[in-house]
Amino acid sequence: MTSPLRVPLIALYLAVVMTQNICAAIDANTAGAEWCWSPYSLGVYLVVGESVADSAAVERDTMAALLQWQLNWLNGICDFHPEPPADDVRHLLLKSQKPDFPQTWEQYDKLFVIVVKPCDLRSAGFATVGWSAVLRECDVRTQTFGEIRTINVAQLSQLPECLFCNITEMLTPIARVVRVDENRILLEERAGELLAMQDVLPAVAEQQVMLPITRTNDRDGNPQQIRRIDWTFLTVDHNAGGLLSTTMHTGLRSPINARMRPRHQQLALLAKPTGEHTTIRFTSYVSRDMPLPICDILESVPGRKQAVNIGTTDSRGEFRIDFLPERPVRLLYVRNGTNLIARIPIMPGVDPVLTAEVPIADSTLHAESLVLGIQEEILDTVATRQILVAQAITYRQRSDRKGFDDTLSKLRRLKTRQAFQMELSLLKLQLPYDDPVSRRRIEAMLEQTRNLVQESLPPIDVPWLTR
Repeated sequence: MTSPLRVPLIALYLAVVMTQNICAAIDANTAGAEWCWSPYSLGVYLVVGESVADSAAVERDTMAALLQWQLNWLNGICDFHPEPPADDVRHLLLKSQKPDFPQTWEQYDKLFVIVVKPCDLRSAGFATVGWSAVLRECDVRTQTFGEIRTINVAQLSQLPECLFCNITEMLTPIARVVRVDENRILLEERAGELLAMQDVLPAVAEQQVMLPITRTNDRDGNPQQIRRIDWTFLTVDHNAGGLLSTTMHTGLRSPINARMRPRHQQLALLAKPTGEHTTIRFTSYVSRDMPLPICDILESVPGRKQAVNIGTTDSRGEFRIDFLPERPVRLLYVRNGTNLIARIPIMPGVDPVLTAEVPIADSTLHAESLVLGIQEEILDTVATRQILVAQAITYRQRSDRKGFDDTLSKLRRLKTRQAFQMELSLLKLQLPYDDPVSRRRIEAMLEQTRNLVQESLPPIDVPWLTR
């Protein structure tokens, strides 16, 4: 017999678990006052070179002046938090290597590393010896590094103001996904309500592009996996107090999940192209070491119904595309012969080199070329038959028996419908099995070719009849 307290306890346990999951999901993925109204939290590592006589005093005075600038201009919008320097972290952040992020960094939105040292400005046209500072931004949530910027000043007293101006310029806005409606993505900008009330820190503007990034946490909130979603870009259509209405351009199928999960965060970072172009290397997804043969590259241009041919890949399967300010996201189509084999959106300048795996291989290209060759041969045969039939009718009307017999002999030597059908059947047996997508496309081409043979090559009967 069931205990009278068992059912209520189970129900209470399920209610508690469901409440925890719902709260975690709301905290991780939906809009909230803490996300949009709380100021940015910036950790600042300021290190002065060991060659300076009193480096500790210079660090202390520079940081104090920098905090005063923050207090005067960003009080309540962005908080600077000085951190003790760590030599290993300092050098790694200023290079391309990715360090292990300590758990204590999770309290910050951004992390800035600043290295100050004396420099000789006389080589740059100044008649003095001044100071040089190298700084770099790191977004903690996405573990993404920004640009490395170097500034030079003639006097140490000028350094805090220059650091403050560059930090506010380099700060990269971040947002999170709150709603997904097919290709319409609604984002909420970090501290968006605060950024809308000031003009010092950069806010996301219309026509700018956001890069979607996914982050999966463990039970303690520490990141297990962080990755940027490839071939996916979000163009901002409107910014209403930190709520960003965006349009998604992607070459993937459902890259952003409409279902919110507690430990899965869907974020977006403002794209800042650092180069003038990007080189795309096209390879086969069957074998990444096999470059794509020469193919046409087309682009969808606003205001034109048809895509415009902008070039071809080279012998290494590479194609270089330039950054255009008026069209930051460019939609490319890869065409092999008459077949479109890939649709790729790209924002040139974000990455210097990209590798795109497309569904095509050497065996697939060979099979497609054979099918296209058979189709051309069928069309030539149909045209030749019509000409010979017309000649035979003319000879018959003229009672020219010799010309009529010669024309019939030429007609009999043409490839028949049965011969074409047999050739298509043999070709189907030789199709590649390692590429199911291309195999289905070639099978469809074969079926179309069979129908073409059946309709275009009926039996011919031109009897000899005298007048």
